[in-house]
Amino acid sequence: MNLYKIGSVIIFFLSICGIQAQESEEIDPSKPTNFYTQVNVAAEYSFGKSDELIGTRINGQYSFNPNNLVLFEVPILYNLNRDAGGLGDIRLRYFGVIKKDYSKTFPKIAAIAPTVDVVLPTGSFEKGIGTSSLVISPGLVWGWFLSERTQVFPIISYQHISKPGSNLVPEELRYDKHGMTFQTIANYSFSKKTFLQVTPIYAINDLSRGGDSFTTEFKMSYMPTVTSKVQVFLRQEFTRSQTTINAGYTLYL
Repeated sequence: MNLYKIGSVIIFFLSICGIQAQESEEIDPSKPTNFYTQVNVAAEYSFGKSDELIGTRINGQYSFNPNNLVLFEVPILYNLNRDAGGLGDIRLRYFGVIKKDYSKTFPKIAAIAPTVDVVLPTGSFEKGIGTSSLVISPGLVWGWFLSERTQVFPIISYQHISKPGSNLVPEELRYDKHGMTFQTIANYSFSKKTFLQVTPIYAINDLSRGGDSFTTEFKMSYMPTVTSKVQVFLRQEFTRSQTTINAGYTLYL
């Protein structure tokens, strides 16, 4: 399977579908409940106590209308410790806005959007680029506007993690998990072109057995044109002592 050909076909399809819908639309991606058709390609490096990984992450979003969005994330990774690579775990997600009124300020809710997040076990556990578990996570996003420049978007999600499919996972760890995730996307806009998002994430990986984790993500974005964005991204997984850095380019279609 040629992953590069697949990526090219996806980008072409999104271009045809989205270019007419957004050619005259003012784009403001700083708010997660603003939906746009787009493609993002990023280079990524992950290091820490776990394996050292490098690779490319391809993201695509398609906005059916201002209130409905689907997205995919395709990682192509190489594990430097195991000298092996390939397709990682593919992520699919849906957002549907049921309320959005940015004129409302805190404590009034400015936006409400249910979401469903799915991670497919397409990556190889043996190569260290996959979990061998299916993840299904329905949740709810809402938005509070603290000021014109500052907004916060809390997200509460239920998380189901299926029993790992790899025989390399010890038998005592091969069971279904049911957990919860609590996170908040805090956005600050320096200008219409430049904004910072900070997202602390607390996860209870298994409500019956424990296994909590804490992660914080930072993303600085700059829009050099009205239809493009460059960004740098940092994820610090404190529980696993793992750091991921990512630099990418987004094209709005």
